[in-house]
Amino acid sequence: MIEAHDQLGHPNINATSGDCKRFGFKQGGMQICQACNLAKAKQKNVVQSSQHERRQVPGERLFIDLSSVKPLDSVIMMPNWHCCIIVDECTNFKVFKRKN
Repeated sequence: MIEAHDQLGHPNINATSGDCKRFGFKQGGMQICQACNLAKAKQKNVVQSSQHERRQVPGERLFIDLSSVKPLDSVIMMPNWHCCIIVDECTNFKVFKRKN
């Protein structure tokens, strides 16, 4: 049934089950689809305001964030991306660096 779910464009379980009955596909247990999980992923909420005093000297306080994108096992051509972003609090100057 997971193949039918993929071929029909990733509909929900009820729609996939109904289409499988109509088209005569083999029905079985529905597993969690990695593509659907990735599409439903949501970033955690981040506080947008802060109580600290903003720095007035450029380069005195920098914010650094590191992240990486790991491809799914089924995706062959996508490289592992590692990203770094640095933001100066005073000037809001941003430096973004991506390494493949």
